[in-house]
Formats: sequence, C-alpha cells, structure tokens
Amino acid sequence: MNRYQAYMKSDKWREMRIKRIRADLGMCRGKIIDKDGKERLCLSRHKLEVHHLTYARLGNERLDDLICLCRECHEAIHKKQTR
Repeated sequence: MNRYQAYMKSDKWREMRIKRIRADLGMCRGKIIDKDGKERLCLSRHKLEVHHLTYARLGNERLDDLICLCRECHEAIHKKQTR
C-alpha cells in the first residue's frame, strides 16, 4: 500500500472528508452544462466523493485544497485530466 492509499484509509482523511462535505452543504460542486447550454453547479447530493485539487499538501490539506463532487462529476474530472 502506497502513501496515498494509506492516507485515504486514515481517520485523519475521514475527518477532512466530512469537513469538506459539510462545507459544501452536502452537495456536488462540479460544473455541468444544463439543457440550455449554460454552465451551472451540479448540486447533486448522491454518491458524494471528495476530490483533491492539489496533492501538494497530501496529509496536511487545507479545506480549499478539496472539493465535494458526486461520483459522475468526479469521474468526468479524472477523464479530462488523463486526455
């Protein structure tokens, strides 16, 4: 198990994850395009995950290093990053 995987299983990460979800009011902050072609926040409350905007402070993240996303938005971000 690498450093990242170990941290993701830690109590410290679980606490930070809960703080980020609470700070985002339990809603996804991913950006989507609505049926009118306008960008808006997703705001889903289902299958929430917390995404690292930076890994520079892994293990010592600031709350603004993270964003709450639904699984669909999280997967979309990772697909964009690998293109």
